[in-house]
Amino acid sequence: MACRFAAYESTFTCTACATSTDCCLLDRHCAQSVSYAFGAVAVVTDQIELVHSLPPNVDTIVFRGNGLRQFGLATDAAALTRARTTQLSIIGNPSLRESVFLPSGLQVLNMSQTALDRA
Repeated sequence: MACRFAAYESTFTCTACATSTDCCLLDRHCAQSVSYAFGAVAVVTDQIELVHSLPPNVDTIVFRGNGLRQFGLATDAAALTRARTTQLSIIGNPSLRESVFLPSGLQVLNMSQTALDRA
């Protein structure tokens, strides 16, 4: 079966991991390269082109300098809109230019040093 994330060099996901970790990084072949286990606050600095979903047990998450191109997929928007995250920061990701899907319960959004924060 083809990898649904084949268009991205690396994908951050919390719903398609091979192991029972909170979240992971998948390459374009859906091979898992990094596993994450988070507490209430998470900071992610690994290189990521796509954020597919967010961890279910994290209130605050920061993506910093990841090389992000896209935050969510239109074909699977619910993976992000249903997330329980209330505070999200996307910092230092100037390549983020595509549509962004956000958790429906989000209370605080900090976007800086992205193409979208100038929109």
